[in-house]
Amino acid sequence: MKRLERNIRRNAKQLLSVSSNPQFDYIEFQKIASESWLNQKRPEMMLANLPWGYFMINALGVIVDINDNGLTMLGLNRSQIIGTHIQKWSPKTMMHVRVLENKSVITEEIPFLLPSGEEKRYYIYSFPMLLSSGEEGAMTWLLDRIDRFNAQKIIEESTVKIGNILESISEAFFALDQDWRFTYLNQAAENVLFGRSKEDLIGKSIWIECSNSICSKHYTEYHRVMSERTAACFETPYANNGTWVEVRAYPSGEGISVFVRDITERKWVEKTTQQLAAIVETSEDAIISMTPDGKINSWNQGARKLYGYSAEEAIGKLFLVIIPNPLRDKMREIFWKLIHGQVYEDNHTARIRKDGSTIYVSIKYSLIRDATGNIVEISSIHRDITERIQYEEALAKERELLMVTLNSLTEGVIATDSQDRIFLMNEAARNLTGYSQSEAINQPLDKILYIIDDKTSEPIQRITIQSVSQNQEMPQNQILVTRNLNEVSISIHSSPIKSSNAASCTIIGVVTVFQDISEKQKTEQELFKADKLESLGILAGGIAHDFNNLLAAILSNIQLAQMKYSRNEDIKKYLQESVESTYRASDLTRQLLTFSRGGAPVKKAASLAELIRDTAEFALRGSKVKAICQIAETLWPVEVDTGQISQVIYNMVINAKQAMPKGGIVKINAENISNDANERFSSGNYIRIIVKDQGVGISKENLSKIFDPFFTTKKEGSGLGLSTSYSIIKRHDGYLEVESEVGLGTTFLIYLPALSQTVIASEIENEIAVAGEKLKILLMDDEEIILTSVAEMLEIYGHQTISARDGGKAIEIYRQALEEGNPFDVVIMDLTVPGGMGGQEAISHLRDIDPTIKAVVSSGYANDPIISNYEQFGFCGVVTKPYKFDELIKVLNQVVQSKPLPLKLDL
Repeated sequence: MKRLERNIRRNAKQLLSVSSNPQFDYIEFQKIASESWLNQKRPEMMLANLPWGYFMINALGVIVDINDNGLTMLGLNRSQIIGTHIQKWSPKTMMHVRVLENKSVITEEIPFLLPSGEEKRYYIYSFPMLLSSGEEGAMTWLLDRIDRFNAQKIIEESTVKIGNILESISEAFFALDQDWRFTYLNQAAENVLFGRSKEDLIGKSIWIECSNSICSKHYTEYHRVMSERTAACFETPYANNGTWVEVRAYPSGEGISVFVRDITERKWVEKTTQQLAAIVETSEDAIISMTPDGKINSWNQGARKLYGYSAEEAIGKLFLVIIPNPLRDKMREIFWKLIHGQVYEDNHTARIRKDGSTIYVSIKYSLIRDATGNIVEISSIHRDITERIQYEEALAKERELLMVTLNSLTEGVIATDSQDRIFLMNEAARNLTGYSQSEAINQPLDKILYIIDDKTSEPIQRITIQSVSQNQEMPQNQILVTRNLNEVSISIHSSPIKSSNAASCTIIGVVTVFQDISEKQKTEQELFKADKLESLGILAGGIAHDFNNLLAAILSNIQLAQMKYSRNEDIKKYLQESVESTYRASDLTRQLLTFSRGGAPVKKAASLAELIRDTAEFALRGSKVKAICQIAETLWPVEVDTGQISQVIYNMVINAKQAMPKGGIVKINAENISNDANERFSSGNYIRIIVKDQGVGISKENLSKIFDPFFTTKKEGSGLGLSTSYSIIKRHDGYLEVESEVGLGTTFLIYLPALSQTVIASEIENEIAVAGEKLKILLMDDEEIILTSVAEMLEIYGHQTISARDGGKAIEIYRQALEEGNPFDVVIMDLTVPGGMGGQEAISHLRDIDPTIKAVVSSGYANDPIISNYEQFGFCGVVTKPYKFDELIKVLNQVVQSKPLPLKLDL
């Protein structure tokens, strides 16, 4: 570009002297002006800023472009001159003939006609040049004779302007002399290309200073431009950093000029386009595109495999080539909708292959639009479903024969397809479900075969093609809910339907077989009842024996208290013993409830380390037996009812103590184990508690009976402890096992599921007495003696109590106190009120009145689910009858300090 500046400067001086033999090196300017980098209009910007006028003519002498200075000098506007012949404005000139035919440069003074009719003479400089259209033409510069006197100033101004333009362009530009030394760099070359200033590089060799960033491609092409004096354009990676550049090098008078453009983004787009094209080409599905006039425009490898035509055979043909004759009219309608913007999808249609065979496909169409929103292509994805259709057709042919066989079965049989929809149902299935064939066909399986869990009443939705293919086990205790909402106990089994293609082994459906097992269950239950009659007899005798002993103790202590009281003697001892005997009776009822179907544990996260030690120490207090505990330091937490688990540990240790009447050692280990699924256990993490004694052991014939209620071979104990322990562990989803050999002692192994999260610290319950905070308490119970005694005990501590005999009265009292602005702090309600409203119904009404209510449920039915899940029913705490007063105080503390429950009841 400096060479160009010097040429302009030199030729301006020659124009001033009206030299007849100019030596302007126009080749350099011509190449710079005509290369593709001019697409961004930067050369026009550069030329427009020069202080001279110029215009361009084509080979016929027609003016095709002119700058603003040229229009001003000729007194014209652009519409007046563009498209006119040069001789209209300069009749005597033949410059286009002399320049274009002779390929020469002309410099002379010629007259121009102005619109006013005046004739004005200008110095011209005209030389051949390729126009932007690619055709040959000429560029002509105009110089007013008066400008001779300002030429030097004009040259200096133009030099500055050209330099500013070069500095402002985004492409990197640099010039090299014939010795490969830098003569010029613009700012983009400094910052982006080389990372060094022009002061560091001017006058230095590119091959020495920039050897790390210049690859061999640059070296080869630059030398070719320098030696052959021809332009070069190439693309290459730059500086090994993932950048790609486009390089254009031109010969100049002093060496070469180089423009470098970053094309990394374009290269990435090209690569992505190639990758997408490769994905389309290699897709197993046929991907075909059509023009709006119905001709096939693209045809991938999947299309070649599916239809048998090569791309050369298909492209350019109408899409009807693969449409069967009976479907062509319908396809024309579909195509008309597509080209008018309607999206269409065909899940099942026929097509013709090159060999004339018919195949079945599913087709999804999509519309391809240009930037203006016009539809330019219709793309379609074709998937072969011939195998599935053929299977369905074959299945339909055999269905009648199959139904004869299936209808003779007593088991219900239902077959579903790959979408889990019913396509076959035998007579037994219709009778069991209550749905007819027409009602069931094409319906989802879980709608017709609606199964719930016998325990939770939750729907079971595992009879799907996905669950069967993954061999998921069906839960036990399944209940079929029929169309008439009857519940039928069933057994059920599902098997996959596999494709006839042995190579694919594709599962295309499921066969489900089920049968009514209600009668079978009744028979088993009767046998079970008969088998347990002996155990129940022992149970009844044991209960009567233990309760009679407890009642005798209570009665004797109360009578002694009466006699001592009449003599003004201290009766505290006898009353205390009566309380303790009452609690032993309560423990017996809790054991019975836990052993029976009730007694659900009230679980919470806990660590059992301290519980094991404390329980063992308590059980062996005063005996000749010593406990040695080995407990893992990082024992996993569990979610348990700590009271029930403590009872289990207590029973195990007591059993060991009774097995060693002369004393000995009982070893208790607690450790973490991980278990894979097997016949005995479910997979997961457990803690294992091992209680091992040095006693006499258990014989093989008695080992299978030790968990039966009231079975015992010892003189001490009722025989209820081990059966209760077994029930407790089972209700905690755990396992209890025993190993024993006569003379070598007995080992009990307890497995409890571990929690996944770590319990950081055991809960420390707040024992702050309620007495310091005077409460207003509403007490509801149907027993007058309980209302009186509990109210008196609470009032001793300074609390105000108001009593109600049922839930209706409690609601009335609570609403009135709330309206008067003197609400109750806590409500204690009995769960069951014979002949009246109990706590379960009352709490829903009370929460509607006051969502922030704090209520405690009380009941003697420890097996009621509300006791173990009280929060789900709207209560904040629970106490089970009979309870000690300090237990009630403890619960009141917790309730008063708790936050209101964030739930809305709908009972």
